[in-house]
Amino acid sequence: MLEKKPVVKIYTTPTCPYCTMAKNFLRENGVEFVEKNVAIDHAAAVEMVEKSGQ
Repeated sequence: MLEKKPVVKIYTTPTCPYCTMAKNFLRENGVEFVEKNVAIDHAAAVEMVEKSGQ
């Protein structure tokens, strides 16, 4: 039976150094991810706030 990997979703901004470090870490470790740029995607920004409480 094939094991389904969870989808990693990362909320980013173009100027966030922590976002860049996190994306690099994921890439270096072969983790597929979906990037949501909250600077240009209002719906993703709302989703991020709802999930994080920040």
